[in-house]
Amino acid sequence: MAIAAGKYTARAVGEVVLGKSKTKDTPFIEFYFEVRGGECSGERVRWTSYFTEKTSERTIQSMQLCGWDGDDLAVFSDGKLHGLNKKDVSIVVELESYKNEKGEDRTTPKVAWVNRIGFLNTEARMTEDAASSFAAKMNDLIHLAKVRKPQATAESVSDDDIPF
Repeated sequence: MAIAAGKYTARAVGEVVLGKSKTKDTPFIEFYFEVRGGECSGERVRWTSYFTEKTSERTIQSMQLCGWDGDDLAVFSDGKLHGLNKKDVSIVVELESYKNEKGEDRTTPKVAWVNRIGFLNTEARMTEDAASSFAAKMNDLIHLAKVRKPQATAESVSDDDIPF
């Protein structure tokens, strides 16, 4: 089964390429992720990430999420994973369209994002004061929901009652 666009749990596998792009000479790292679990278990998808002024920090963070704890990128010149395969990560796969050398339209899956599994947005956590203020605004709705206790059954709901 070909891998489709979506989110998958995966782990780095195989060979690593530390290289430079042909057109702009931009350094990059590239390797495959193998999907672990689900319908696409065992499928592999390529991740290529560049080291530019804007992307280097995120590339290194993604590598660290995979399990790399080194401090010398030159180790990847030997093609080995050097710890990139220590941890499962959540990957976001997108489908990329392009024209091949013959001018034919092609589509291939690629890893767009590498994220930790189970990520919570703790940076957006409310302060205690903000949480209290928000809770005060919601108190009337909470009370109203407790009083109403909606208990719809299949017989009591018609298509006209559904708001969408």
